[in-house]
Amino acid sequence: MECSVQERYDVFLSFRGEDTRDSFTSHLYAALCDKKIQTFIDNNLVRGKEISSSLLKAIEESKISVPILSENYASSKWCLEELAEIIKCMKKNGQIVIPVFYRIRPSDVRNQTGSFHDAFARYEKSLMVNKDKVQRWRAALKEVAGLSGWDSMAIRPESTLIHEVLKDILKKLNRIFPSYSSGLIGIDSRIKHIEALISMESSAARTVGIWGMGGSGKTTLGRATYDRISYQFERSYFLSDFRKQGKNSLFQLRDSLFTFILNEKDLKMRNLDLCLTDYIQDRIRRTKVLLVVDDVDSSAQLNQLLATEYSLFGSRSVILVTSKDRQVLKNVVDVIYPMMELNEHEALRLFSLNAFKQAYPSSDHMEKSKRVIAYTKGNPLALKVLGSLFFDRSEEYWCSALKRLENIPKPEIHNVLRVSYDVLDSEEQRIFLDVACFFTGKNLDDIITILDGYFSSVYLTIKTLIDRCLITVSWDKRLEVHDLLQEMGRKIVNDESIRPENRSRLWNPEDIRHILLENKGTEAIEGICLDLSKAREICLRRDAFAGMHNLRYLKFYESKDIAHGGGKMQPYDGGLRFLPTALRYLHWYGCPVKTLPAYFGAENLVVLEMPESRVKKLWTGVQYLVNLKQIDLSWSEYLIKIPDLSKAINIERINLQGCTSLVELHSSTQHLKKLEFLALSCCVNVRSIPSSIGSKVIRCVDLSYCLKVKRCPEILSWKFLKVLRLEGMSNLVKFPDIAATEISSGCDELSMVNCEKLLSLPSSICKWKSLKYLYLSNCSKLESFPEILEPMNLVEIDMNKCKNLKRLPNSIYNLKYLESLYLKGTAIEEIPSSIEHLTCLTVLDLSDCKNLERLPSGIDKLCQLQRMYLHSCESLRSLPDLPQSLLHLDDMLPSFDIEEEKDEGEGPGNNINPMIKQAWSEVYKKKDEPKKEDNDNENYVDKDKLKLKKKKKIMWSEELNDV
Repeated sequence: MECSVQERYDVFLSFRGEDTRDSFTSHLYAALCDKKIQTFIDNNLVRGKEISSSLLKAIEESKISVPILSENYASSKWCLEELAEIIKCMKKNGQIVIPVFYRIRPSDVRNQTGSFHDAFARYEKSLMVNKDKVQRWRAALKEVAGLSGWDSMAIRPESTLIHEVLKDILKKLNRIFPSYSSGLIGIDSRIKHIEALISMESSAARTVGIWGMGGSGKTTLGRATYDRISYQFERSYFLSDFRKQGKNSLFQLRDSLFTFILNEKDLKMRNLDLCLTDYIQDRIRRTKVLLVVDDVDSSAQLNQLLATEYSLFGSRSVILVTSKDRQVLKNVVDVIYPMMELNEHEALRLFSLNAFKQAYPSSDHMEKSKRVIAYTKGNPLALKVLGSLFFDRSEEYWCSALKRLENIPKPEIHNVLRVSYDVLDSEEQRIFLDVACFFTGKNLDDIITILDGYFSSVYLTIKTLIDRCLITVSWDKRLEVHDLLQEMGRKIVNDESIRPENRSRLWNPEDIRHILLENKGTEAIEGICLDLSKAREICLRRDAFAGMHNLRYLKFYESKDIAHGGGKMQPYDGGLRFLPTALRYLHWYGCPVKTLPAYFGAENLVVLEMPESRVKKLWTGVQYLVNLKQIDLSWSEYLIKIPDLSKAINIERINLQGCTSLVELHSSTQHLKKLEFLALSCCVNVRSIPSSIGSKVIRCVDLSYCLKVKRCPEILSWKFLKVLRLEGMSNLVKFPDIAATEISSGCDELSMVNCEKLLSLPSSICKWKSLKYLYLSNCSKLESFPEILEPMNLVEIDMNKCKNLKRLPNSIYNLKYLESLYLKGTAIEEIPSSIEHLTCLTVLDLSDCKNLERLPSGIDKLCQLQRMYLHSCESLRSLPDLPQSLLHLDDMLPSFDIEEEKDEGEGPGNNINPMIKQAWSEVYKKKDEPKKEDNDNENYVDKDKLKLKKKKKIMWSEELNDV
């Protein structure tokens, strides 16, 4: 069967299946996938007479084609047609072609001798083959034989050949995609300097620092160097914005880094002070790693991240570190490269590209352009900002702006950049300051939601700021402001008044503390943003916010873990008397009050976020909440109930995860027509939820570990639903049978992990055409999987520890896109022979299946299977032929004793990867050793021992953006 054809590929593999599908091609494909190279491989074992249009499109839209020419390649008219199309794309579109001559001589291909001669002799005699096509095929073979390629007879062993082909592909892809460095002025010479520093002899990992002021291009150079040389390394990792990330989550950063380097899924290091095991350190030293750590301001934090400083990395590894602080770099690197300012020629080009959208200014603008760039001192950020300022401007505008520059008393970068701010209109200036002071790093759509309605044209204003290079949008739709521009924005605010209470925006912890303690708030204050992890304790007066009638944003948050942020802020006498009605954004982590002020008018409120608060109830009665879009009261353990939300007609998200005292969900929630997201996970005392969810746009529902809820609410419209989580609902017996007509585009993910009483799934589940992920692990009473009556698009099924699951349906062949199947610890006795049709399957976990006696003989047809786990399969005594594509053999082998006398046919089959056969024979040698215990580290949640901890949090706002 054929895996789905995507729109574009990096590499197209053309090969003769009977020659190389289960050997060289499968190994090369696995190596390409490991490097995250999007690769097309045709798994359609039964081919038609004509090459399909989708296959032609895959060839045409691939960057590189790799024809693997083997003994019987020419005997396939399909292969020859593929090759002719590849050569056509090479000549027409400049497609790169890298031929591999696998166990044949290139001369046989060029001259069509040997098996190629025999194949063409048959074509010449056949009346069914068009003679023009035959000549086209001959020409294609002659053409490909003349290209620079790889000869398997000259490079051995095969693993070395695959490594060299992979390196060649990576190198050529790197040249095709110079996306980051393309168009970067002066970057090539600077990359060469870095490469020269890297190539110097060293007995340890080579560490190079890139040092320069803000806006000088440190990150750009680090990224461009990374893109240029990463193909030379086994593992490459770019850690961006370490200064901010390192303060918040060193644990996660370190886990992510070493998980990636070691290519493991769940490597967890709970304590930064703990060293890695000797075994892991040795593996890292043997791996050639390129690591770029951007924007470092603490050598101590960097050393913590890298565990045992740089001795952890081997001599072939390279670490690049960028920083504004030369002293920090002196403490951590071997050599420092100081960023050079752009020379006049380079500066003129960069300015011109932004101001005129061409390489150089016209003669009319040359002199004025040189006057402008003189003020930038070769700083790339300033050149881009000023260039964008002058784009498509009149002569009068040029003269006016130049006068502004000439009148700057001290032409420092901040003052030069200020010119671009000064020409903005009032609304553009205010939105820029809001983003620079409060919303850097926040999702673009969320910012527009908060600002829209207060400002007249938020979207157009943000687009203007992007066009002016004052803000940027990251790949994941987050608004970013360069450090230098953020400093400029904050300086503008600080210059508003010498007294903090007369400034429009506050972020300094001491300024905020003074104003709140002394009750000095004024109408000038529009926003407060306080990092509780940096603040001293504050005792709030009841009227602490009384004077701040224009306060639009109030944000109390934590940038890093402390015991409890709310503990740093306590009200004098138990509550607040006043909150401004102008509030649009209220984020108060660990809010210490039991209820919001009785007379708080929330009609302007757009976002209400109070995670881990001590709130028991928000307010009494019905509030007119026409602007409210989001409520987040997650992990507020004292919350008893939520108010009537019938007037919140525009609300889109409700997150009540972990509210352990919550008993019921107000009935008004079933009438919220625009609700997209509802999270009630770990609300262990909720007994009553509305019988239905009436929103027609609901996208994500999570009722996980609502232990006292016995039924899933009726969802009146499933059309847009993407994620449904019902994990740990220990009283749920049956999942509702949903009619196919109600599914429409349907659910993408269904998770019912730990539903201990679940007996069955509805047969209608096969109608869920969009379902990709199905999680049923630890459903201990589930006995069978329903018949799959028609094709589904499932990618992953997890039924680990469904200990009563005895069989899979024979109709499993309808899961033709399935990649991962987890059956660990089930009562499965046999695997259906139809599993051989799952040609996209890469992971099959059968470990601890104690009743499993045999594997189907056709399992060797799973040409993409890379990992198969058979630990503790006590009844399994023989193996059939296994796929050549299997990897990580030490993880695959079963850990049980083998009978001393083998019947004929036991043990691995003959058509098997030699490494597996050798490893299997080692198991026989150890037959007298005691059984190994199954080292099971999976922790399923026990309903009686449910711990509601921060680590269980789900960041719903981000997750919703992904579904």
